Amino acid sequence: MGNRASNRIEGFKDQAMLDRLLAANRGGGFRMLLGLAGMIAGLVYLGMTGPKILDRWSACSKAVEQGLSATDVCIEQEKADHARNHSSYKKPFDEEKARRDCRWALDEQGLTDEDTRAFCFAGKHGHSGWMAVKKAGIVGGLPLGCGLLLFFWGLWRRKSKPLFFRVLRDSPERVVWIYVQHIKKRDLPDSRVVILGLDTGQLFGFHLGRHDSHDAANAVAAQISALAPWAHVGYDEHTRIQFWSDPASMRK
Repeated sequence: MGNRASNRIEGFKDQAMLDRLLAANRGGGFRMLLGLAGMIAGLVYLGMTGPKILDRWSACSKAVEQGLSATDVCIEQEKADHARNHSSYKKPFDEEKARRDCRWALDEQGLTDEDTRAFCFAGKHGHSGWMAVKKAGIVGGLPLGCGLLLFFWGLWRRKSKPLFFRVLRDSPERVVWIYVQHIKKRDLPDSRVVILGLDTGQLFGFHLGRHDSHDAANAVAAQISALAPWAHVGYDEHTRIQFWSDPASMRK
């Protein structure tokens, strides 16, 4: 009941027509769909990468609990990488060489044997875990955040009233020109837009939706002219020039 009352304009007699105009000019739908797509894409990517990042962090925490040094962790990672190498030409694992490489990697990152968790998560080259976090933030978090913003922006647009409604409800005295514009597009059905001109020189239009006929457009223009009887109705070259030169003079 409250929503119906908020859709009323005092003096606009055909409420069914007004409801159709509100439905046809309610924006935000495309933004909501785009935002929803972004959220889904972000959640899917985070769903694929998030568990891997958490597993790596959990394994590093477990290594700390076991009292392993950063060098020990590095050697274990080297052994795992060597085991995953299925080449028939691979050499036996050289633990001494791996230890020297791990010591060098620790020195390069400015870490010591006590920095087990940091070295374990970063990896031998200093970026494995953090690179995954950064990539998840960009590829997953950014679409998710932008999607949320777009979705709620579209939802707000969906709930807010179109400009024509706010003008006719709050300040119909500003309307000085009313006319119907016939729009022809190649390979598309013709459409008609009702144009309102304000005493500030601003022009804006609104669509009729499915009830997009010449008679329907004229009926809408007649309803609006009843709200603003001082406004000029119809389009001609003289009226256009007068509006752009002095819009306030359009009042009858």
